Amino acid sequence: MKAGVLVVLVAGCVGRVGEAPSAMDRRRPPDPVGGAGGAGGTAGPLPPPASGAAGGRLRRLTSAELRNSVRDLMGDDVGQGELEPDSFRDGFASIGATYAAISARGLEQYDQAAQAAAHQVFADPARRAAVLGCAPAPDLAPCLRAFLGGFGRRAWRRPLTAEELDDYTAVGLEAARLLDAGQALEQLTVALLTSPHFLYRVELGSPDAAGRFRYGGWELASRLSYFLWNSTPDVALLDAAAAGALDTTAGLRAAAARLVQSPRARAGFSGGFGRDLLWLDALADTPKSDPRFTDPLRAAMEREALRLFEARLDPGSDLLDLFTTTRTFVDPELAALYGLPRPTGPAPADLPPDGPRAGLLGTAAFLSLYSAQDRTSPTARGVFVRERLLCQPMPMPPDNVDVVLPPGNLTIRQRLEQHRRNDGCRGCHELSDPVGYAFEAFDWFGAHRDRENGLPIDTSGSLDGFAFADARALSAHLRDLPEVSACLLRNLFRTANGHLETPADEPTLAAWGAAFQAAGRSLPAFLTELVASDGFRVVSPAP
Repeated sequence: MKAGVLVVLVAGCVGRVGEAPSAMDRRRPPDPVGGAGGAGGTAGPLPPPASGAAGGRLRRLTSAELRNSVRDLMGDDVGQGELEPDSFRDGFASIGATYAAISARGLEQYDQAAQAAAHQVFADPARRAAVLGCAPAPDLAPCLRAFLGGFGRRAWRRPLTAEELDDYTAVGLEAARLLDAGQALEQLTVALLTSPHFLYRVELGSPDAAGRFRYGGWELASRLSYFLWNSTPDVALLDAAAAGALDTTAGLRAAAARLVQSPRARAGFSGGFGRDLLWLDALADTPKSDPRFTDPLRAAMEREALRLFEARLDPGSDLLDLFTTTRTFVDPELAALYGLPRPTGPAPADLPPDGPRAGLLGTAAFLSLYSAQDRTSPTARGVFVRERLLCQPMPMPPDNVDVVLPPGNLTIRQRLEQHRRNDGCRGCHELSDPVGYAFEAFDWFGAHRDRENGLPIDTSGSLDGFAFADARALSAHLRDLPEVSACLLRNLFRTANGHLETPADEPTLAAWGAAFQAAGRSLPAFLTELVASDGFRVVSPAP
């Protein structure tokens, strides 16, 4: 039966199956010395899945989207195993998903994960009943069709067509004849979860009176849910699509307001946009020889960064407070690293108002991610600010550049300033290093320090003519810099649409900027208006 399901899957697949993702698409954060090619550079090309005439795309689910979707469909504790790795393009997994294919090995992994999840659920009578929504009877066809109309609609984020219902019902009946009703329904669940209609987000649009391609209600339900919740639509959102409510501005705004007000939006925003922006997935395998870098501390670093993004959805919060807030979230190990009182478990905490650390750029997650194994990297940290927070692409270093820093009992800053005298290095380093010097008061692990190799540390620097004394001063400047607000909105656009903006998208970005300011830079209010705008409802063709 398993082989038969795979034959059905491959025969109906609309994506490019069998082509492995390029290793270049899984690059780590910027190189600690050269730096310029990591977070923002375009990765090696991958052929896109089939594209509609509308200019829309089939977007493969990211690993987080897929895991969250299976969790919401089948239960929080359903095991899924190893999945096809995300592909990163232009520094974002959400963009890589637009261009990513599924490799032959990846298809096997998806099948194994679906088999494991379905077997776990169907082994538990209560969970099986909840997923099926019907009780199998000698005449299995009614239960099969009810299951396909309920679970199938939720998994594929739209109703199955009459032809699809007939085909899958026929497959289920044949499987029941060969096996039994329970096994047939289990394998039918696997078939739904390994279908391209589940693994890909189909966002093509249909022509409107103005000649543009506008997303329909089912496509908008999917876009809304993955953008705001980083997961599949719930039944209420699918019901709204079925009723035509998402075809109106008022109905779409009401649906968005409900999703934004849900606790799931906090995890969705942090686990989707926040994780992608910071490249937080790389923290799991960041190589550090420092014995302080334990797995529990690594997990606490990640948790703190995600909580900072979650807090931007608090009532009355300003999104730009992300850079200056002293309200954070620690566990005993992270509190010890920060010099704070140790709580008994994970808990909110306040950083000293006059201390060296604040906001996203003061987190150990950022500071350790953008460092080398056993030393800091002003270059990598500066590149992050330029590319991810200011949307200023950094030039690639020359192929023959010498990336070895001069030796000596010096600070990293002194060694970089000597290295910068090389003509091939000067252009990049003059853009990144004066920004990254702000964070030299924190080591490659994220701990505060005031000396390096016995020498005092100089944290002064400059950003486009603005001179600052330390990381707190730089973060305060970034908070009020219009270019940072504009860049955050560009990155939201990239996350929502799965591609970089083009000149045709500039009016949308300008309108979003005005709406953001009108909302008082409040993320919940702005997101509700964003998804009701044509910038979200009309197809923006990928470059």
